[in-house]
Amino acid sequence: MKKIVFIAAIAAVLSVGQTAYPIQEAGAAKAASYRITYKIPTVNTLEEKEVLHSFLKGALKIKNPHPASTLDKNRKSLTEIVGELNGTDTPRGFMIDEFSVSKDGYLLALYNEIGILDPVYPQGYDPDAISKQIEQQQAAGQWGGELRKKRGEMELKARINALVQAGYVQPEDLKDQRLTKQFVAETLYRMYKKVRPYKGSVAPKDSQSEAVRWAVEVGVPGFQVDAKGYVYPQSQPYYTGMLDFIHLFLPSKKTATGWEYFQYEVNQDLFSRGRAQLFRRIIACKQQAVVFPSQLCDAV
Repeated sequence: MKKIVFIAAIAAVLSVGQTAYPIQEAGAAKAASYRITYKIPTVNTLEEKEVLHSFLKGALKIKNPHPASTLDKNRKSLTEIVGELNGTDTPRGFMIDEFSVSKDGYLLALYNEIGILDPVYPQGYDPDAISKQIEQQQAAGQWGGELRKKRGEMELKARINALVQAGYVQPEDLKDQRLTKQFVAETLYRMYKKVRPYKGSVAPKDSQSEAVRWAVEVGVPGFQVDAKGYVYPQSQPYYTGMLDFIHLFLPSKKTATGWEYFQYEVNQDLFSRGRAQLFRRIIACKQQAVVFPSQLCDAV
């Protein structure tokens, strides 16, 4: 099937109105009525995967979201954290870029994706008290930059500590800021290995890591094995597409009883706004063979 047919088929399914895709958690006692299966094409560009997952995520409305009050309380945007760490309301592009490609940048994005882990503050830390001190300094004509940096460091560390406490990150992982595909695979595998176990179906030549092999097997973007059988686990990842993928296709809703799938229906407003842009980009793409999600194919 040619690539343009692949995207057009997705659009056709998404445009069917209030179509929902009920997917139950892996291992649930009652079998799901159907399950969407998805396999990343072995020949695909990073940009094409990014566009596809971004479009899907934006065009679908979550039917079982976390409470907005919980997400608002826990999440901190990358721009907000970078601004705090640098004592400014308008962080420069290079500040954001440097943070984005670090472990801290990835772990903040992962924390925000999970959404419901409470920050783990050190004993005695009072963010409200620091905020009041900053307000007092600003009222006196001072910027309060050092206090803002301290607050940013504590807020970031509290969120990374929450990932450590949950068991998704090991303390020894934080000895440096070098971000690799293997590190990303290890964090995701710790999260999902019970609900999506590794089956041993792949064996890249340059990695014995079960976490890396799991990421290849599941189809996480960036973990495609090349023609020589290599996955390059020590290379730097583009994790935004990876997190979009797990949000869409893995049981990524954390609850008190375990991991569940988000349930989706088409958001017609978002779909209409994104569809024209998507198809403009499709025209410029090379035609290629792809593997299409079986359930969506059947629906079309």
